[in-house]
Amino acid sequence: MILRTRVLEGTNLGLVEMGHFASKTSIEREAIYNQGFAFTAYLANRFGEDSLREITRAFTRRGVHDVRTAIRDATGAGGQTVFNDFIDSLRTEYQIVADRVTDTPSELIESEGFFNFSASIGPDGSVYYLSNRGRDYARLTLYKKEPGSNNATALINRNGLLSAPGGFTHSCGLEADPVIDRLTSGYSVSPDGGKIAYGLIGLNRFGETYSDIHIRDTAGDDTRKITNSARISQPRWSPDGNTLAAIQMTDGTLNLITMNPESGETTQLTHFRSGEQVYTPAWHPSGRQIYFAYADTAQRALYRFDLESGSVHPVLETPGSDFRDPHIDSSGSRLYYSANSDGIFNIFRMHLETGVAEQMTDVIGGAFMPVVNGDDLIYSEYRAEGYKIVKTGLNAVAAGIPAGHPDAQGKQGAQSVQGAQDTLALHAPGVFARYSPVADDRDITAFPPEVMEAANREPYLFTDPEGTGAESELYSYTDTFTSFTFFPTLRFDNYSQQYGRNSSLIKAGEFGSFGRNLWRDSKIGFYMSSREVLERFSMFGGALIGFGSRDASGVNDFFKPARLVDLDRDLFLIMEYAGLPFIKRHWSPTVSIGLYNLRRNVENGIKIEEFPCTSCLPDSTNINIAYDIWQAEVNLYSKLNRFSLVELGFWHTPYRVSTEQFFSREFRQVVPGSTSRYFIGNTYTAAYVIHADEPWRHGDIAPVGIKAHIRYSYQPSRLLDRYDVRDGTLIPVYNTFKNHTIELDTRLGFRALNENFELRSRFFTYFSAPDEFFFLDYIGGLVGMRSYPFFGIGGNTTAYTRLSYHVPLLTGINRQSGRFLLDKVFARLFVETGNGWGGPLGIGNNLKTGIGAELRVAVQSSYLFPSRFFISGAYGLDRYGLRVPEGFITADGSESISFGRELLINFGLLFDFDL
Repeated sequence: MILRTRVLEGTNLGLVEMGHFASKTSIEREAIYNQGFAFTAYLANRFGEDSLREITRAFTRRGVHDVRTAIRDATGAGGQTVFNDFIDSLRTEYQIVADRVTDTPSELIESEGFFNFSASIGPDGSVYYLSNRGRDYARLTLYKKEPGSNNATALINRNGLLSAPGGFTHSCGLEADPVIDRLTSGYSVSPDGGKIAYGLIGLNRFGETYSDIHIRDTAGDDTRKITNSARISQPRWSPDGNTLAAIQMTDGTLNLITMNPESGETTQLTHFRSGEQVYTPAWHPSGRQIYFAYADTAQRALYRFDLESGSVHPVLETPGSDFRDPHIDSSGSRLYYSANSDGIFNIFRMHLETGVAEQMTDVIGGAFMPVVNGDDLIYSEYRAEGYKIVKTGLNAVAAGIPAGHPDAQGKQGAQSVQGAQDTLALHAPGVFARYSPVADDRDITAFPPEVMEAANREPYLFTDPEGTGAESELYSYTDTFTSFTFFPTLRFDNYSQQYGRNSSLIKAGEFGSFGRNLWRDSKIGFYMSSREVLERFSMFGGALIGFGSRDASGVNDFFKPARLVDLDRDLFLIMEYAGLPFIKRHWSPTVSIGLYNLRRNVENGIKIEEFPCTSCLPDSTNINIAYDIWQAEVNLYSKLNRFSLVELGFWHTPYRVSTEQFFSREFRQVVPGSTSRYFIGNTYTAAYVIHADEPWRHGDIAPVGIKAHIRYSYQPSRLLDRYDVRDGTLIPVYNTFKNHTIELDTRLGFRALNENFELRSRFFTYFSAPDEFFFLDYIGGLVGMRSYPFFGIGGNTTAYTRLSYHVPLLTGINRQSGRFLLDKVFARLFVETGNGWGGPLGIGNNLKTGIGAELRVAVQSSYLFPSRFFISGAYGLDRYGLRVPEGFITADGSESISFGRELLINFGLLFDFDL
């Protein structure tokens, strides 16, 4: 259906386009599966099934990253040519079908969105239906269109706040939030129009997802959840408004039930127990019968349940044909339904007394979910753009098949004579073959009865294949882990530049010194990961070693253990366990344990003041040092709902500094090296995190929604102040701090005037005022205000905000070169302002302002992995001075440095645009 309409409309996906899911709507992603399955079958039919294996194998060869090349290598035919042949063959086949279809004339009720389902009629003639209008994904909201009105109205929460279950639309005074939103299993309007019953899937207290029934009073704001963890869906009001019919799942089987809308008490009507499925119950106006769709194999049939006798009767059931979406008109004499008697779903009408069936629509895509409103037939029609709610006059199709159809007279006349028997004949399997001989599937037969009997037997014990005669045993699941995966890594850092700035060395042609810098700051190592297959436990770690960070006098010295343990290194290990086993609640926290260690060697990193003699002026001695940063942390993450969580954490952070031995001119002796802690901190932290983005096709590059957190931290700590030399030994002297901090970080993406904007803000402050450079919070650089350097703006209190405007430059590019596929290009224009207050920087109290622009390029790698390239330029509009810490050296020897009124360039390649 999806493929047929797209091919005939010329909107089918291209070969490159169908190779990735980036920037696609839900319906386009479904089209990928449809078209991909058909293309795979075409390849197998044309070149043999072995060609599929050969195409896959071709991708393992060096330099083969494009499916067009893989197809050529495997089949000898150009991949694009083969794909074009495939589309041409489909178009020819589908055109045969299209030539037989008259295309029922209809009027659109809802054209926006591509998922428009389940129309129903209120007592005042209003049309209700589900729609994803205005969205790129399958999130459905209940809409209402009143008689004579062309405007559809969502059932809106009056206060416009986030009170809907799981609602993600953040109004902020701009837009109200739909109350009946995120519907998963249909709805029903009561006969008096005063109540709406609907199904929603939500979490229970154990964190398990269940579908339950809610009832909302349309005259007020009262919403009641009348079931709990009941697996009930598809509610339908009885004609008298006193009972609900619905579907309940038990052990994988669906059964028809009725329930009391006040108490939620249920009564099971059918008693299927072998995996049978029941769908879309529909009341007869008499209230004595319920029609429903039933399936126990591939196709659905229509059945009727008699409430007085408790018996179930088949109404329409033909092997090879599918019947669904029953609806009985107000007179109770005609059954409307959707069926695919010729391979395309259309609306039919059957007279319940005579059994005579009439075809009411004739469409290319498909027609579903019929409902009668006076003289109008309203249904959901699938077109190339998706499902649309349409209506057509019943008088226009009174003859059954629309006028002008080649088979109209023949079908209608035969039904008038044969009655119910020809109703089933109309839906005989294989009729689609007369439209398209290519698609004749009459050779496909059902499984033999003995196979089905074995499959349906309960319980079913298999014979021991080894003949050991072992008795049947039951085993509980035991933790099963994937093997460790290792990723070799080579990383080049740029923090020491011991032999000069790399850019200056390249310009001066000093490539030897440049090479020594690369060797000094390069790291070699690996990342590794493993997880439990149910993802309750996972492990991720890494080790990177800077083998050139310390000199070696020879090969033996290079591999000496004492040298290896003193090299620059980056080590980390993170382990997570999801849900504490002794807390059986949905908020049971995920426990994360992390261990981190970074070591950095610094040449001449510390300066000691000495007096070589009693009458000498003070002199300085430089000492090589090394910093060891350790952090061990335990965090608990408790998810409150689908968009927010609470975090509690404890972090122990000892930072060490090691000094090498040196000769003291004051004491005339060698002072041995020592190791001491220059910072010892324990951090207790709590945070509330919310991440509620509205899904849309460009949400990765221009998000809409809110992402924010508020964090409180308490950190008692000791910080190294200085060293004293006592009795020939360096003695560390510490200052004690007890810091309380609060941080609020928000990112709000929104649409205004059909354009995309983003407002990013951050506020941080100490409750105390530690006058130390070490504790300062900085907000410049790539992760903050890009118009000023990272250390250019800081303080005990900081704040900044940035307003960005996202402009799409190129979308839907779908150009592939090698392993990379270019998807889209956006520009981001921004203006930002902020400042830091308090602390020793002395940058003033005035806000600092900047402007900038960024180019964002979305790329897919190897058809699967996202690659996000960005390059930004920012310019600070304000010029100001900053006081540097003691011991820092500036170009002109002054105690301050100026920032602002310079162009700063940043670029990067990430997995996502998180910055």
